[in-house]
Amino acid sequence: MAVAHPSRLAKNITEDYLTCSICLNRFREPKSLPCEHSFCLQCLAEHIKDTQINGTFMCPMDRLEIQIPENTHDSWECASSFESDTLLSELIHALSENVRKSTTIIHKETEEQLEFFCFGCNEIVSAENAVEKHRKSTCDCVNLKKAFKRVLPKISNLTKSIEGMIVKTNKLKAESRQRSESSSNNETLEEIKSFESKLDRFYFRCQADILSLKKELLNSDEPGADDKLENLSRVVQSKYQSFNNAMDEENTVVVLEQYVDINNSLPGLQKQIDEIPKTFFRRNSSKFVPNESLLSVFDNPINCGHIHTIELSNFKAKSELPFNYYDVAITGKYLIVVDGENGLLKRYLSDCTFVDSLRLSNACRVTVLSDDDIAVTRFGKKKITLVTVGRKMYVKGHIRTKRSYIGIAWLNDGGYAVSYYDGESPPGIEILGKDGKVHRTVLGHPNPNGNTPLFVCPMFMTTTTSGDIVLCDYSDTKNILCFTQHLELLWCHSLTSMPCSASCDRYSLYVTLPEENEVVALYQENGEKMRTIIKQTDGLERPYAISWYAGVLAVTEDESENIHLIHL
Repeated sequence: MAVAHPSRLAKNITEDYLTCSICLNRFREPKSLPCEHSFCLQCLAEHIKDTQINGTFMCPMDRLEIQIPENTHDSWECASSFESDTLLSELIHALSENVRKSTTIIHKETEEQLEFFCFGCNEIVSAENAVEKHRKSTCDCVNLKKAFKRVLPKISNLTKSIEGMIVKTNKLKAESRQRSESSSNNETLEEIKSFESKLDRFYFRCQADILSLKKELLNSDEPGADDKLENLSRVVQSKYQSFNNAMDEENTVVVLEQYVDINNSLPGLQKQIDEIPKTFFRRNSSKFVPNESLLSVFDNPINCGHIHTIELSNFKAKSELPFNYYDVAITGKYLIVVDGENGLLKRYLSDCTFVDSLRLSNACRVTVLSDDDIAVTRFGKKKITLVTVGRKMYVKGHIRTKRSYIGIAWLNDGGYAVSYYDGESPPGIEILGKDGKVHRTVLGHPNPNGNTPLFVCPMFMTTTTSGDIVLCDYSDTKNILCFTQHLELLWCHSLTSMPCSASCDRYSLYVTLPEENEVVALYQENGEKMRTIIKQTDGLERPYAISWYAGVLAVTEDESENIHLIHL
């Protein structure tokens, strides 16, 4: 197959992928617009200057209207504010370097005729130089025609690689932008708006409360005190005026009547006047006592929140055999995965490097005892297996039990919380001592609070910061439950879909929801939802087992080789 000359290949690549659609030359300082199209910095600045209207301009390729960034004072500053297309810049540089090395003759001895190429040194040399200075065992000097024929296939492969890189990176950029900007950011914005609505409701409640306090204060004075004093004064003045008028008119009958009236009412009036200092001038002292918790917020302003960035990475624990990861655990140094399908415990470093595996038939769930030890339940086997995960992974011993268990969580007193179900007898959870003896049991049927079962399928267990036991009921109840270590029910909360696995940090309870492709954080105190950690748009499919350690969540996918590491 004929292979194009390097300069021709470079020209083809430039024309197909590395040409600015405005100036039709190879990109110079390429800038990428939100619509993924790239242009030279100078070309873009001139285009913005010539076409901007009302703070916007259109992409020259797809005519998409693009908002001019704020705080930019001219077209050049506006164009510079867009993201640099580093991929295009690196491809242009790489292409130029390879073409230069393949076709350009640059040598210190410019006066000599350069006729040979040394593949060992990657250098074009003269005949004399090839004989005198390129005699090492690694040197391989051939004439330029033969060298040219030898490198042509490599140049062709390089071209294909670059084309593949361009196609793949464009696809990844489109997927990344669609996922992170259009979906994740929109969902986060909705969460912020929801919080803003709560602040508005709180503000209006406070306003109503303040208005109520004002009304209460205005109505708290002695009712009618001033009115009573005013009425008493008018009565005294009226009697005095009436008596004087009668005396002035020298009407004997009226004077005598006034005399009798005043004489009878005078003691009562005098008594009322004497009581004035005791009653009318007595006032209740009032003082506003603000809510101390609210006042502390005013005195020490706090932020409404922050943008919580989550880094999500994943790797594939490949296996030639069918597999199903039943559980995952993070110790101080290692990531332990339970491959129940093949009866294996697999160990990885934090950078996802495979370390080793241990054959353990019927392995089911795992709980971390220390940085160097774990405990594993096993289907159909009446024992809990203790495994050391130090320098070497090996079975340390077994704890014999009266039945086989599924879920397991290590308790701070050295015992275990375990669960069991077989589809026939009622499911249950039990507290075991260090020796495997049962201390307490609670059954899922019947529920003491009603006819609905307390739990049906107790799959995964974990413990909270305070040592309480959390149980995921992977059934239509959609319940997640919390018990004390005496198996007293603290709370039972129904989620939007069936909870599968759970793990706790200091404050939060993390739960996988396979049906919704989500990982959510709940409050440990009541199981109420705190926030969504991983959304469906983040690329997690049917999250299954989960484990937290030192700010990192490890999550497996149901019947998948993917293991996700989420840095919180």
